[in-house]
Amino acid sequence: MKVRVRPDVYNGFHKFITDVKSCQENFPNAFKRDCYKYGYPLQAVCYSTLMGIDPKQFRFIAVETKYPFSCQVYALSDEMIDYGKKQLEKALAEWKFYLTTKKADLYQGYSLTLEGSIIL
Repeated sequence: MKVRVRPDVYNGFHKFITDVKSCQENFPNAFKRDCYKYGYPLQAVCYSTLMGIDPKQFRFIAVETKYPFSCQVYALSDEMIDYGKKQLEKALAEWKFYLTTKKADLYQGYSLTLEGSIIL
């Protein structure tokens, strides 16, 4: 299956990828929360894998959207890289399922009614 990525910065000579992210607060705990909330580990692993770069060489530049507009550079921990790999495998499996069945199975593991509603 074809996939296209568009990193903000790709340096093939030094083998790194950088992506700029705007955020309200860029201190470590806040940006880590944003990473999980918005799927940044998935993005980093996907870009790195498709471009042949070690995910440890992926950097996020977090730029605050309010004063003092500070910037901070972040690398992913091994834990976040493993999380991103699992999320990538899951996303590709869901995409493959959709391509073959033309049905989206967004909430796997739930029982469905005959018309397709999720049973809570």
